[in-house]
Amino acid sequence: SIDNETWTEEYDYTARETAFKSMLAGRRRHGADGPPGLAKMVLDDLLFFRHSTREIQDQFARLELEGPIRRGVFHVVNSQELFRIQLELTNHGVKQTFRFWSEQQKSEYIAHASEIIGALRAMGFEACLGYGGVLSVVRDQDMIPHDDDIDVIVSAPREAFPVLNDFIAHVGTKLREAGFEEAGNFVSHRHVHRPGWSASVDLFFGFSEGPFVAWYPGPRQGLLREAVFPPIACTFFGVEILIPRNPFSYLEHVYGPSWARPQPGWNHGWIESEYADWFQPPSQSP
Repeated sequence: SIDNETWTEEYDYTARETAFKSMLAGRRRHGADGPPGLAKMVLDDLLFFRHSTREIQDQFARLELEGPIRRGVFHVVNSQELFRIQLELTNHGVKQTFRFWSEQQKSEYIAHASEIIGALRAMGFEACLGYGGVLSVVRDQDMIPHDDDIDVIVSAPREAFPVLNDFIAHVGTKLREAGFEEAGNFVSHRHVHRPGWSASVDLFFGFSEGPFVAWYPGPRQGLLREAVFPPIACTFFGVEILIPRNPFSYLEHVYGPSWARPQPGWNHGWIESEYADWFQPPSQSP
């Protein structure tokens, strides 16, 4: 416009948006079969049509993406779409990961984990921080940026309970009596919190067997009980928290000899067959 009254149209966003949507629809109809084609279609949807986080999570649950493809898709979705609203697509779904938490939020969360550990020890069980929580303390000295929860491990003698579910049920009753709440029906862990907490703590149940101790989904054999219990105390975000007695041995057992360096795409083995006798009662002879 020269006079601010008479205008010449140079660009019509609405028309171009309509054309672009039509192009994306065509790609979905005629896209390649298999994970790469599906991943591209999902990216089109996520980055343009602004699906809800639940829809994003559901879409990725339907895809079979592995290795570099999965990591590449996650990176694009996060960097181009979700980070701007302080969310991240992870193996747990779409979450507000620790990279977006304040120091105060992290401190309160560690205090909650410490409270659960204290309650479990008061019941007579051995407990401390486990899994990624130990990595956070020892390797990162911070919460792992792409994670969104912290893990506590609790153990009982194998002979005390016929199967792991009995141990889980027993501890669940005790925790509810102490004012905690639990959620989930997972094979070896539960989400534990108190009313009003902003996030739950993952509580993993395991058994000590002779000189050894184990938790699924970690390796069954080779972790000495004396490397974990009695635990030692450290200060993390200003809160005293218990970690395995020899955290280096624990981390090498769970994550392998390269635990000190982040390993993109690393996952637990999740080999349930190694723990079959924990999950199933022994067969009865006729």
